[in-house]
Amino acid sequence: MPQDEYNYNYKENDYGDHLGKHKIFYRKDWGGKPPKNNTVQLKHPISLIIISHSATLSCDSFEECANLVKTIQTSHFSKPILSLDIGYNFLIGGDGNIYVGRSWDIQNFHKKDSIGISFLGNFNFDKFTDDMIDAVRKLIRQGLELKILTDDYILVGENQTNSKNVP
Repeated sequence: MPQDEYNYNYKENDYGDHLGKHKIFYRKDWGGKPPKNNTVQLKHPISLIIISHSATLSCDSFEECANLVKTIQTSHFSKPILSLDIGYNFLIGGDGNIYVGRSWDIQNFHKKDSIGISFLGNFNFDKFTDDMIDAVRKLIRQGLELKILTDDYILVGENQTNSKNVP
């Protein structure tokens, strides 16, 4: 089905194809499906970034990471809450690349009016690579340069996102 049937209003490649040495892979690149239903547009600027991990296997090549992102999207579609789409705005692979989920423009499943960035892997056991850290820094810098993020944004871990800890 065409993407516009889903009211998914961001255009592929709106945000470039690289951030420094990190490639940006859009939905069409990683084989993603369109959202299942209407999505909610974010109102910019955003002041909250939520960092999480996918709690899955890790990946270190485009093929592995793209397959993992597709698997995560399929899992999110089948959750009891019936998520409309992959839950994250962006995912960072062990290959040091950025995989676009809901992009800068669509509300994620973490918290209204936030940007959700997930590292692919389980970081109770896995180790972040310097490339992964650099990719998320460059992604956040892009959000600041595009005025999508406020200059005084707050960065929290997903485990800090209950009503007592998040503004």
